[in-house]
Amino acid sequence: FYDPRLAGSITRIGHWILKFSRNFFEERGYKVIYGDTDSLFVHLGEGDYMPLKERGTLLANDLNQYLNDELRSCFSTASYLEIEFEKIFVRFFMPTIRGEKKGSKKRYAGLFYDAGGDRKLYFAGMESSRRDWTLLAKQFQSDLFSLLFRIDNDSKLRDELKDLVRSRHKDLYEGKLDQMLVYTKGIHKPLEQYTKTIPQHVRAARKLESLEGNVIHYVITTAGPEPVQNRSGAPLDYKHYSDKQLAPIADMVLQYFDMDYQALSQDKKQLKLF
Repeated sequence: FYDPRLAGSITRIGHWILKFSRNFFEERGYKVIYGDTDSLFVHLGEGDYMPLKERGTLLANDLNQYLNDELRSCFSTASYLEIEFEKIFVRFFMPTIRGEKKGSKKRYAGLFYDAGGDRKLYFAGMESSRRDWTLLAKQFQSDLFSLLFRIDNDSKLRDELKDLVRSRHKDLYEGKLDQMLVYTKGIHKPLEQYTKTIPQHVRAARKLESLEGNVIHYVITTAGPEPVQNRSGAPLDYKHYSDKQLAPIADMVLQYFDMDYQALSQDKKQLKLF
């Protein structure tokens, strides 16, 4: 039955549960570093994997009981929620909103232990998990965070990051990564209905005699976007891929080391004003 109060109530109860859970952890001396929709990220501190996993499981069980007691006390009802411990990140990174110090929502990267005890990278909302970024960007981001999470020595990490950025930029311009430059994008309405603004993937699709399905695979050349099935022979636009696919991913991390992609890729001396 339509009633706007129902939607508002669902949202408010969700917020209440998150705040209630956050207070539960903070009262026990744990720092909650992020929360969104149906999850909380809690800093458990230093320690080995198995003891931390056991502590996380116990905390989830205690929170379930605590929530059940609160609902019975305040509303005379049982809790049908089951809050569970999901995973432990041994390394965690959340990019900031551009121009701000706050973390961006639903975007983070981490290194966690899988069920077999192996360490694996995990990306949420980042370029590596999105279809509309090229394999060039996804592989670069994976390599970048592998270094970031693996190397603890700051000086060595800085050198490795520099080498990775410079070598990837060099390989791009030497044509060694051409097979990784394809964009994949969905088309959600007839091509002729794109009138006010014409996105690059639509411009590429219009160069085909007919579009098979609603997904276009295309590259950016010096002559503009072109479908992979119907290339004009124009060279690939390496500057586009450098500026739009490598630079944003690199600078997301490099900013914390007082470095930037343009200076490293062009091997320029970085200058600072004080």
